[in-house]
Amino acid sequence: MKNREGRRRLICKKCGYILYQNSVPTVTALILDKRGRILLTRRGIRPKYGCWDLPGGFLENGEDPIAGLKREIREELGATLLKIKYLGVYIDKYFHQSTINTLNLFYEARIGRGTLKALSDISGYRWFEYKKIPMNKIAFKWNKTALKDWRRGR
Repeated sequence: MKNREGRRRLICKKCGYILYQNSVPTVTALILDKRGRILLTRRGIRPKYGCWDLPGGFLENGEDPIAGLKREIREELGATLLKIKYLGVYIDKYFHQSTINTLNLFYEARIGRGTLKALSDISGYRWFEYKKIPMNKIAFKWNKTALKDWRRGR
């Protein structure tokens, strides 16, 4: 470890290669129904097993964010997305076996084709009016912040 560019970096003593530890990108959808309710999923895996979450997940290496968002919704809920709109980006930490810094891309969308069902790493889902979202049971800090920012921007 050496100081380089104002940070402690892992640098190979033989060749000088610098290992940059970058945030891992994720995509998340704030899915609304026709009544303006928000879809939350119940986590069926660790970390945060059993907590409420916004649907989404990690991007694959080199994957386009919109393609990744569509893939995640198909894998988790068996549905397609419509009217995808970028809302913002949030930094957080993901704790599972080790700490991963995440760069979370946040989108608003509507459900397109498909009948919703709990698949992949979720154990259930439910539609919530914003005021009835159990914020104390939301899985990740950045989700709470993003929901509040979205609400203020409406």
